[in-house]
Amino acid sequence: MRIIKVSLLCLFQMLNMAVHSEAKGWRGITPLASTRKDVERLLGPSKEPDNYAELYNLGSEAVFIEYSSGPCNKNRDGGWNVPANTVIAITISPAVKARLHDLEVDLSKYTKTEDPELPGNFFYYYDIDGISISSSGDQVESIKYGPAAKDKHLLCRNLKTTH
Repeated sequence: MRIIKVSLLCLFQMLNMAVHSEAKGWRGITPLASTRKDVERLLGPSKEPDNYAELYNLGSEAVFIEYSSGPCNKNRDGGWNVPANTVIAITISPAVKARLHDLEVDLSKYTKTEDPELPGNFFYYYDIDGISISSSGDQVESIKYGPAAKDKHLLCRNLKTTH
């Protein structure tokens, strides 16, 4: 029982540190600044380096990394104006679910939305830092680090023309 309590305490501290290091991304990996090579130095090589997403199972958490397929162009709808293999988003899903209040996050800064298809599931979004927290009731399902509000100028507009 003591091992479980210590493990839970460590998990809560890791999640708390993850959310409190908001402006820095996750473990030094920052959306729109870090690259696949930065991720591979931290987590190991990609299993499929040609894909624009990678899932790492770290035991205590699963880490899903999304990468850019390249800068804006007229044949592409959406995306970010950054080089290919730049980190776009990082989603952390803890193996042991923490409670929202254990994150010690000021949720009043976040916009709360209920999932229309799954009542009782909520999304909390803080666009200034690009962080969203997904919960089922009061249990944290995932924390996602995406581009911050200051990075919106890098968002690709639909450049396709209809002639």
